[in-house]
Amino acid sequence: VADPMTGTPTRFLAREKELDVLRRRVSDAVAGRGALLTLSGPPGVGTTRLAREAADRAGAAGMSVAWGECRAGLLDRPFGALAEAIENAALTMPRDQVLADLGTDAGPLLRICPGLAAALPTLVPAVPLEPVDERLRLGEALFGWLTRMAARTPLLVVLDEYQLADADVRAMVDYLARRLRGAPVLLLCVSSIVVKKARATKPAGVLDQIALEGLDLGATAALIGAMSDRPIMPATVDVIQAVGHGNPLLSVELYRHMVEESLLPGPGGAATLPPPTALPQSIDQVVAWRAARLPTANRAAFNVLAAFPGGAAPHVVATIAGVIKGRAVEALDGLVADGLARVNGDGTRYEIVHPQIRTALLGAMAPHLRAQLHRRVAEVLEAEAGNERRQMATELAHYWFESRSIPGRERGLGHFLLATEQARAAYAHNRAVNCLRAALDVAPQDNATRLDLTGRLALAEAAAGLRKDALASASRALELGGAGTPAHAADRASPSAEALAAVTDTLRTLADGIDADQASALDALREAALERLGADRSARSDSLPHARLSLLAETWQELDFDGVGVLAWADLQPQAAAVLSTQGTEADKAELMVLQRPRTRVETAAAAEAARAWRRPAATLRALGATASDLIGRLGMFDEGQGWASQYLATAERYGSVRDRVRALALLARCHSTRGEFAAARERIEQAEGILPGLAGAPSPSAEMLADEVTISRFAIDYFLDADWRATSKAVAAPKKPRPAGLLIGALRCIALKRSGKPAEAGALLERLLPAVTEVPPLTLYRDAALRATLTALWEIGAAEHAPTGLTLLGLARSVGVGGQVDASIDLTEARLLGMAGRLAESRAAFAAARSSATATGSLPQVALIGYDEAVILAAAGPRYYGEALNLLSAAGERFERMGMRGWSDRVSALTLFNFKEASAPGGRLFFTYPRGLSRREADVVRLSAAGARPSEVAAELEMDRNDVEGALTSALKKLRGKSLDELPQLARRHGLGGL
Repeated sequence: VADPMTGTPTRFLAREKELDVLRRRVSDAVAGRGALLTLSGPPGVGTTRLAREAADRAGAAGMSVAWGECRAGLLDRPFGALAEAIENAALTMPRDQVLADLGTDAGPLLRICPGLAAALPTLVPAVPLEPVDERLRLGEALFGWLTRMAARTPLLVVLDEYQLADADVRAMVDYLARRLRGAPVLLLCVSSIVVKKARATKPAGVLDQIALEGLDLGATAALIGAMSDRPIMPATVDVIQAVGHGNPLLSVELYRHMVEESLLPGPGGAATLPPPTALPQSIDQVVAWRAARLPTANRAAFNVLAAFPGGAAPHVVATIAGVIKGRAVEALDGLVADGLARVNGDGTRYEIVHPQIRTALLGAMAPHLRAQLHRRVAEVLEAEAGNERRQMATELAHYWFESRSIPGRERGLGHFLLATEQARAAYAHNRAVNCLRAALDVAPQDNATRLDLTGRLALAEAAAGLRKDALASASRALELGGAGTPAHAADRASPSAEALAAVTDTLRTLADGIDADQASALDALREAALERLGADRSARSDSLPHARLSLLAETWQELDFDGVGVLAWADLQPQAAAVLSTQGTEADKAELMVLQRPRTRVETAAAAEAARAWRRPAATLRALGATASDLIGRLGMFDEGQGWASQYLATAERYGSVRDRVRALALLARCHSTRGEFAAARERIEQAEGILPGLAGAPSPSAEMLADEVTISRFAIDYFLDADWRATSKAVAAPKKPRPAGLLIGALRCIALKRSGKPAEAGALLERLLPAVTEVPPLTLYRDAALRATLTALWEIGAAEHAPTGLTLLGLARSVGVGGQVDASIDLTEARLLGMAGRLAESRAAFAAARSSATATGSLPQVALIGYDEAVILAAAGPRYYGEALNLLSAAGERFERMGMRGWSDRVSALTLFNFKEASAPGGRLFFTYPRGLSRREADVVRLSAAGARPSEVAAELEMDRNDVEGALTSALKKLRGKSLDELPQLARRHGLGGL
């Protein structure tokens, strides 16, 4: 390994402990157990040197190594060292191999690795999506690319100077660290920072944290000894160790300082060693000493090099320093001889040997001299770039920003805007924010320019997830967009179209996944914009700007139903929606198709038509998602919905939208389940579950909704195939906070509790669910599915006392066009409730309708369930129906067996092998509960009597003895707390048992 300050070979010293940790982690990664490892230490302590040693050893162990270096501020490229590392690694590989590794992920990766586009001109960059989806797509693409590369050869990715990494790089590294566990990829992040003592906990995703400390006395002696052609006195090493504390860079520089100042004892030197306090105490001080001793030309070249983290060509140094190239080369070579500079790998540039020396040199300059140096660099590089300035936009922006204290800074504005667009195109939204904030620092003070930049900044901050900053910037744009800022709001002018667009676009971006507790801040800005808009008397309430802002009033509202938390979408602006649907742009109409808006059958049809016509990817995905979700989730039209969901999935995969892909897979799984295609349903769910970990960075409640969609679809499979119901109960455990699918998850939990042998808990939960689904209106997100699942839970529990309420709710749902769900069509749900309510004839008619519909649509599991459920209703009605019930059970059992629904087959066997009377006892499948503890017979007697039947007629209908009928009436009247039979109709009506 070469000494980074001299370039000469040297032994690697005193890092056995750290190297052992690195060796173990490299071995783990080779074996497929990688992730993230951090290496940090004070500047100059040797973190980079140790990382290079680890990289060499990893290479010897069979790993490929990709190396990237972070740079400060705007000097870095989008996604910085990470993009540099993998791009450089890929460019050393054969073209066919790179294409195979990229696979279908090439599009987004070309955005951050433009070098690949030049090498592989046939590849096409990805189309734009919403900011959240762009970030997720890029993360998934990077994960896929790294794992495919590593599948061939285990991979070590080193990110040096990680302390300089921006928020985009750090977020992506955190994302990859979560995803790469179990893959042969090791991420090594190397930072030069002041390291504190070991923390109690490690950051998420980090395997190990190596904190590098100074060398011990023996290692320092060996390091200094390698620099001298004569033995080093132990006392000299003691003095250097006392000052440098084993920091290799400071120790080497102190020794050179002592040599150059003749402070070492010996011929031509000092009589005695100076005390430690007489020596420079830091890198900054020793660099200042060494720079002061340089010849004038060398010092000038040294100062110029300090402005270039990546080094500079001799002719550039000459131009900036104001000397001829030959003199500049002589000065640069002198710096190399003094150990202050080195020539880079390809021999075209000179660079300072260590970042800390460069930082110390810049820090020692007076601020105005440093600014003048950066301005001179900016002007020279602009002239050098000529027509290639676009490719150097970020570098030029850096130097213009560093010289912003000098007049004329506005001349650099164009570079900042170019750098912003490059960052945005590469999905580096945090970098775009930094570019725009810097642009505002150098921009002229005219209102139009500042409005433009502030509006752009608000949108960039929203895209980066900086919500508070985005709201503040949008508010500022609103002020800048008016004619001045008078003291009284009523006197302010209406904001300009530009300002309104900035505010509206910012609010729309922020609304993607906004939490309910953050909605008030968005609404305050929206109201402010509407107030300013209202100052213009020509602005009508049905105008597009007004409609766009008004629609944004729709938001999440937290609801709580006795511990069942729900995040409900409030659809409050039908007029605004009508304006946008007829007058709006494609972006406006796409906004109407977001998942949260309730839609009728007609609106769903309109969404489907839009999906065929629109070309904008985000709009197309929204339309397809809305159509498939409505058809499958709200309307129960699984055949038609499956076609749209397949198209939705194909489009999501083509555009690389991770969120849409998960949602489409979950919807398709539901369609497969309803047709009995359980293997295909499982495959879809497993694909979705494999993607879900990558959504950890998605905004809430968007990520929660997708996770719930997968849970709901997984439950549908479990319901048919009887999974481990205790495990399923945990999977649908009560969310810690309100969620959009809170009611539906609660209903599924109710079913799971009953199936896992906890009927009391299930019944208690049902009592809380029914009022909730009653209060939330139909067509509200997840409410209709929650109603149908609640009614299934009611059926599973046998809570016949709630059947009348269920029928009322079901009738309302049917009237607005709501359909069935995977486990029960609307007709089957109605048949169950009618049967429990004792309305046998109507129940059988509903069973017939359900059977006809399920057969026509190929819903084979439902066909079997219909037979089983009708058999339950018939057998519960009494012995006269036992024979028919047995026939239905036999047919259902055969269907269950053919489809592998073994749990249901066992239920058929249990009912067939045991006497139906035993199954009618508490806990049996034929046992239903009725109001006030009535038995089934008592409830039937009350229902018929309240309808006007005489005791003899009741006895004939129920095949009972008349005396038994009269006894049942007396018992029922007592349980219902009535005093005479005259009250029976009123009591029956009150408790949902009919009545006149």
